[in-house]
Amino acid sequence: MIVIAIVLSIKNHFDQKKESLGTPPTTSAVPDTGETSHEYLTSVTTSIPNSGDTLSIELYTDSIVPTIHGPSTNGEAQMRQFNLAFGEGITDLMSIATYNEPTNTVTLGEDFITLKPTDIVRIEDVNFDGRPDLGILNGIGYGGVNLYYGYYLNTKVTDSSESDTNEILGDFIREENLQDVSNPFIDPQTKKITSSFRSGPEWYSQSWKYENGAFTDLGQVKGSEIN
Repeated sequence: MIVIAIVLSIKNHFDQKKESLGTPPTTSAVPDTGETSHEYLTSVTTSIPNSGDTLSIELYTDSIVPTIHGPSTNGEAQMRQFNLAFGEGITDLMSIATYNEPTNTVTLGEDFITLKPTDIVRIEDVNFDGRPDLGILNGIGYGGVNLYYGYYLNTKVTDSSESDTNEILGDFIREENLQDVSNPFIDPQTKKITSSFRSGPEWYSQSWKYENGAFTDLGQVKGSEIN
């Protein structure tokens, strides 16, 4: 099992853009102080194209647990599991989160912000390689108008010292250039990722283009300058 601790933060002022996250430790156990809630909310499942693999994500009140399931080999199921723990910034909101099955929604915190499970963890291909990547909610601003995400790329592992399971099932790699993306829009035609957020009376937009295996920051524009 690979365990990744994510440090999350919530915006405290509606008219300020959320500051970038620091880099979390690569391996860390989910805190177990006896004070945090660990209640199952719901799960999301999707297939990984052209691989035979399946990605399932269990959503808890203190963490997100993605699991990649691969085809059985010699009668043994292949599986890699990850634990993405919520940090202190969003713990209070998630610790009293409730799931409403008829509407398939999760209500967060005392502010009663209601989101779909796929708003808390976005499953989308941001580097256009056909494999589903993860965008983990790491901030909420402007009364729920701005939802900020940090992305992890679903990347194949080719370490020859490991078993073939690694090569088949892959890994989630933190993408440092996409750790503060608000209300993401992914355009597979142009291979652009666009972040939009409101600050005061203005809307702002920032874009990244994926080319030559890397994300290039295309800069930020505001208001009427947004196409």
